[in-house]
Amino acid sequence: MNKKLRSVLSMVLCLLLVSASLVACNNNTDDTSKPNPDVTPATYKQAEYNTTTATMPSNWNELTYADNNDTQIMNYIGSSFFDYDYKFKNNKKYNDDGSINKAGVVPGAYTTNFSAATKLEDVTSSVDAKWGYTDAQKKEGGYAWKITLRDDLKWDDGTAIKAADFVYSMKQQLDPAFMNFRANTFYDTLKIKNSKVYFFQNQEGTYETVASLGYATNADAIAAGKTIYIDVHGFYGAEGYVDAQGNACPQWVSIEDETVYDTAAAWAAGTAEDAFSGKSLWESYAAHLEVGGNYAQYAGIYVENTARNVEWDTVGIYSVDDENAIVVCLDKAFAFTKEDGALSYLAAYYMQRLPLVHQTKYEASKIAPKEGATLWTSNYNSSLASTASWGPYKLSEFEAGSHYKLVKNENWYGWNMEQYKNQYNITAINCRKVEEWSTKWMGFLNGTYDDATLATENAAEYVDSKYVYYTSNDTGTFGMQLYSNLSVLKDSGNNNGILAIPEFRQAFNLSLNRSDIVEKIWPGSAIPCFGLLNVAYYYDIENAPTLEDGGQYRNTKQAKEGILRAYGFTQGEDGKWSSGDLKNLELDEAYETLTGYNPTLAKEKIAAAIEELTNNADKYGYDATKNITLIYGSSSDNDKQRFRANYIQDVLDNLTKGTALEDKIDVVFDASAGAEWSSAFRSGKTQIGFGYGFSGNPFNPFDIVGAFVNPNDSLNYHMYWDTSAIDMTLTMPAGNYEGAGETITMSVENWFFCLNGLAETENQPKTYNWDAGYAPVEARLMILSALEELTIKESRSVMLIASSGGSFLGAKFSYFSDVENVFMDFGGIRYIQVNYTDSEWTDYVKSHNNDLTEEYKKSE
Repeated sequence: MNKKLRSVLSMVLCLLLVSASLVACNNNTDDTSKPNPDVTPATYKQAEYNTTTATMPSNWNELTYADNNDTQIMNYIGSSFFDYDYKFKNNKKYNDDGSINKAGVVPGAYTTNFSAATKLEDVTSSVDAKWGYTDAQKKEGGYAWKITLRDDLKWDDGTAIKAADFVYSMKQQLDPAFMNFRANTFYDTLKIKNSKVYFFQNQEGTYETVASLGYATNADAIAAGKTIYIDVHGFYGAEGYVDAQGNACPQWVSIEDETVYDTAAAWAAGTAEDAFSGKSLWESYAAHLEVGGNYAQYAGIYVENTARNVEWDTVGIYSVDDENAIVVCLDKAFAFTKEDGALSYLAAYYMQRLPLVHQTKYEASKIAPKEGATLWTSNYNSSLASTASWGPYKLSEFEAGSHYKLVKNENWYGWNMEQYKNQYNITAINCRKVEEWSTKWMGFLNGTYDDATLATENAAEYVDSKYVYYTSNDTGTFGMQLYSNLSVLKDSGNNNGILAIPEFRQAFNLSLNRSDIVEKIWPGSAIPCFGLLNVAYYYDIENAPTLEDGGQYRNTKQAKEGILRAYGFTQGEDGKWSSGDLKNLELDEAYETLTGYNPTLAKEKIAAAIEELTNNADKYGYDATKNITLIYGSSSDNDKQRFRANYIQDVLDNLTKGTALEDKIDVVFDASAGAEWSSAFRSGKTQIGFGYGFSGNPFNPFDIVGAFVNPNDSLNYHMYWDTSAIDMTLTMPAGNYEGAGETITMSVENWFFCLNGLAETENQPKTYNWDAGYAPVEARLMILSALEELTIKESRSVMLIASSGGSFLGAKFSYFSDVENVFMDFGGIRYIQVNYTDSEWTDYVKSHNNDLTEEYKKSE
């Protein structure tokens, strides 16, 4: 679906530690608009919206949804406690005739308003002592919040929605018997008290890296009485090995264990082939497994899970039924209200909504574990019958693999609110699955569909069309993911262990001409991107208009310097930057020259990678007599995806030309995983994920970088990359804060948690708190830039493009505003204006002989 139509409700929760304040009551009472009985009321046309999708959603259950495809339906059938709106001059939203005061919109401004809630109170100082807030926390405030709900909330079937329904839904979200995918939003991001221990209470112990448990060296851990284990499957490739009695070799073996393991064939032949014991590996490779070493992630200490039988009433959410209110108790403070009691923008960003499921339908949708499985599942919100809505639209038709239809939900509470008057004039959303771009484009030109994308095939003729809208607020940053877990690659049978060699990934990265990729694959809808985060990420949204860099991370000195270093620039003592033939450039000059494309350096890197591969063939499972196979994973099989796979093949052919690997790397297309494409990549079944990336969380780049460097982040494509075993050293800027002026060495994971004020709760060796408000922004930007630089150099996540608009909205509709707003886009489906009713549109298209080609080429 056209991304401009996405609801503001789809913003991702993130986390920021700031001071709290008082009570917020409804912000909508200041509207000075008053109906004039002597003026004829304005009327707005209404019509159905017709669109397409290349991939049908399969699961729009907000407890478990997998990707953006599933939000196609989900974002329209849910609501929020608080939302954003345009700011109008003198708070006059409506003209005398009831029409929206479009001329009164304040450019770039916004308001934060109540929607499903009527009151928000900071109750940190008054909640029960069992939540454990200290006197200092009670004084600071911002930890516990009471949300009072409207009394007219209903499901689309008319069933009333009360505060207790949100508590029930959160219990389902965190149910340890289900291990629902989206639970991390609430135990890891929002930090609801005791939610994490409740969620993981059924889990057995885990093997944690030595560094993550606070030990500087392996010797320190042993001296403290800890037993170190080696992941012999990952470190030694011993999965499938057995002992002399035929017992399977476990994944983790103690360094004191003298049990010998070898292949079954070796035991049968009576001749040692690859025999080892935990003790012998330690004696031979202890130095390689040392904390901070390249293989430290394969040495671990067993940590038993002692959090068992955790009661639900210890989790920080409960209802106050006689007030129809929810109380949420958190481990971190938020400033959801301003000093004057009004809602801050953070309320609609971080506490926008809590999960909500229809209890009767959800209970009926539960599925017991299949034989051999342990977890329950659910088919809630995966079909018409199992779907419930409390948003402005409801699902009325759904046929898997074909189409779906959303119509207005007559029981939505918003129809009773002045702030939504004369909005949502789209009566239905009809979405049909169309995989081929050309088919959709023809449908757009003949008036069947109301949106389309600017692409390679049409950019030249339509780039200046007045019907094309370009966006700069899209956080989408996409590129290529390269799977590099050696233990899995060696066992894949594809002879592709070369992906575990950093120089190969770097060579691959440097061989990608991002400008060419945009021109041939994403013309009009993207711009080249070299960093992990694009220009839509703000480190300070509230002060953005007054800051020289606009409050955008990508425009900061720290971000520019880090990305230059990542791509091979060096800085001289005079502060000037140089790379190859480019000499003595100022920072901005050097930054402007950046392309990321360096075939000369790529050749040097591939030569180094081939040398490493051939000199250590056993280590990488490499057979020089066979070709290397890289599986290109896709969710669908169509011409566009196959073109991309062929493009990657051409890049590798050019990279390896004239080397020992010329014509020996094959890119094999595989769309068999379908909607499970991300799981296929994360498990190593596919090794190239092209077009994979991230979006969302635009106002906290410090948190979203965790999708790259936090192995426990559910968005991370490379959870096997153990950043607790990789050290990074930085000298902190001078100032009055913890660690100021010090040169500090700690793991990458530790840096990330300190940056977000989570080091203590995550049991990190060093517990600096550099969250917002605890360290100057210059220090935080320096750390963020260093994390980004390191990740770019690793070249596991090779970001290529940033979403940058380039989508059509057909003549049947117009956006509310031609000027993009950070919070409201161009007005979205809420404000979209209908130019032609359905019958009028039919006549309009006929008058153009069912061909709108020339109309859509018009620039004025």
